[in-house]
Amino acid sequence: MRGALDIPLEGTRSEGYHVVVDVADPAGGDLPVERVFHYEHPGTGGRTVLRVPFTGGFQIDLQCRADDPPESFGTEQAVRRWLPRLVGEGCAHRVLWVSRYHFLRKVAGSFADPSGRVLLAGESAHLFPPFGARGMNSGIADAVAAAEAVSAACSEPSRGPAAVAGYAVARRSAALHNSEAAGAVRRAAIDRQSSERG
Repeated sequence: MRGALDIPLEGTRSEGYHVVVDVADPAGGDLPVERVFHYEHPGTGGRTVLRVPFTGGFQIDLQCRADDPPESFGTEQAVRRWLPRLVGEGCAHRVLWVSRYHFLRKVAGSFADPSGRVLLAGESAHLFPPFGARGMNSGIADAVAAAEAVSAACSEPSRGPAAVAGYAVARRSAALHNSEAAGAVRRAAIDRQSSERG
């Protein structure tokens, strides 16, 4: 949609990548049901690890370096080698899913096309890293604000242009704020890793 409207997606992409692994938790598993963020985990050669529980299991997010070969960390075979050092031997054969992603902070150049007939919301308007649920929460707020703008335009057509323009400015401003917040989290993690190494 953005491409058809010639609206660019602007921002950054991390050099390093993340490996995400979903693991089925064995019945009576002994891992606590809480989020755990571990800077420089010794079981991964000093890479940062986030563990997030979900019903029936948990997810591991391993932050890799730009020069880490994907075959060393990002394949199912590689995961079965390093995962036991994080969560125990019993989980290596309970891997449900493995994926890689880059940390994206991108925001559409505009949240509405020049004619004001198309409003962008959610991932068509912004891409954020998964930390902090900024993408989903922003997408819900985008949808509510877009519905309000469309409702205003339909009920009183003369208010349409102002309602759409107000939507586009307000939601893009919110997205830029969330993008900067996500960047601050990333910078803090990198700074902490650098200071602990140095």
